[in-house]
Parts: sequence; C-alpha cells; structure tokens
Amino acid sequence: MGKGTAEPRVRINTKSAGRGKRRDVACLNEMFTLLTCYKTNNFEEGKCASARRALDSCLELRAKAPKKMNTINHHLNRLIRLTKK
Repeated sequence: MGKGTAEPRVRINTKSAGRGKRRDVACLNEMFTLLTCYKTNNFEEGKCASARRALDSCLELRAKAPKKMNTINHHLNRLIRLTKK
C-alpha cells in the first residue's frame, strides 16, 4: 500500500437492513400501561404504583439480559483480508 492510501472497508448498516419489519421494543406494553394509568388518574403517582413497579422490573430484566452482538462486519473484514493474501 502506498502512502496516503487506506485499505477499503466494507460495512453493512445493520440498523437499516430490516426496514419494514416490526422490531421488539423493550417493555412497550408496560410503558403504555403506566402512561394510560397516569392519564386516567390525573397523573397521581400513588394510584399507579403497581404499573410503575411492573415497568421497573421489566427494565431491570432487560438491562441484565446479554446483548446480541451483530458480527457481520467483523466477518466481512476478516474475509476481505483473507482474499487479499
């Protein structure tokens, strides 16, 4: 490689790859339940304590779950390096 030239990198935008598909949104039902409770009870937090606890427990479970890593870009770059040898 000459000076000033960089090796081209191949990347796939994994966020836009699934357009049109419905994605799983974390704790969406619990959030809607809490917001509906607030609206029907004139935003009194005491009356919506159970909905708040349900949302908090859902978010805690979601935070502890391991995140799925998308490794397609890693493998693409690895294969490109192997083909150049």
